[in-house]
Amino acid sequence: MSVQFAPVKLTVPPGFDRLLTKFCREVLRNQPDDIIAFGAKYFADQLSLRESGSLSPELADVKGDGHELDDTTESNAADLDAVDDKPVEAEDESGNQDSMGSAADAEEEGCDEEEDIEQQEWAAVKIQAGFKGYKTRGELKKTQQAKENLAASKIQAGFRGHKARGEVNALKKQAAVEGDVEGGEQ
Repeated sequence: MSVQFAPVKLTVPPGFDRLLTKFCREVLRNQPDDIIAFGAKYFADQLSLRESGSLSPELADVKGDGHELDDTTESNAADLDAVDDKPVEAEDESGNQDSMGSAADAEEEGCDEEEDIEQQEWAAVKIQAGFKGYKTRGELKKTQQAKENLAASKIQAGFRGHKARGEVNALKKQAAVEGDVEGGEQ
C-alpha cells in the first residue's frame, strides 16, 4: 500500500497495519498516562518476543520485505531496552492503579480472549446444531405420525366399506328370500 503526500510517495511496510492495530488496542485497554513510555516498553517486548520466536505468527513477518534489521534499528532496539523495565501503571475507572504487566502478558491475555471467543462460537454452533436437530426430529416425528394416521384412516375406511357392502348384500339376500317366500305363498 502506498500513500501520496505532496511530492513524496510513501510505502507502508507489510505487516505494519497489524502491528499498529495491536499496539492501539493495548493503548486503549490500558489507558497509560505516558503513551510514549508505554509504546517504548510495548515495542521492546514485541522485539524480544520476535527474537525468541514466541511472537504471534501474524506479527512474525513484520520485518518488512524480508531484509535483515539494519544497524540503526538494532541500536534503537538497544535504546528501547534501556527504558525502565517496571510495568507501566494504568488507572482503572475507579482511579486505582493497575499494573499492566509486560506486553507478552497482554499478548497472552489477547490470545486467551481470542481462544475463549473461538470456544464460545464453537459451543454456540454446537448448541444451535443440537437444537436444530431436535426440532427437525420433532417435525419428522409429526410427519411420520400424520402418514401413519392417514394410512390407518384408509385402512379403517376400506374395512368400513367392506363391512357396509357385506351388510347391503346380506339385506339384499334377505329381501330376495323374503320375496321368494311371499311369492311362493300366494
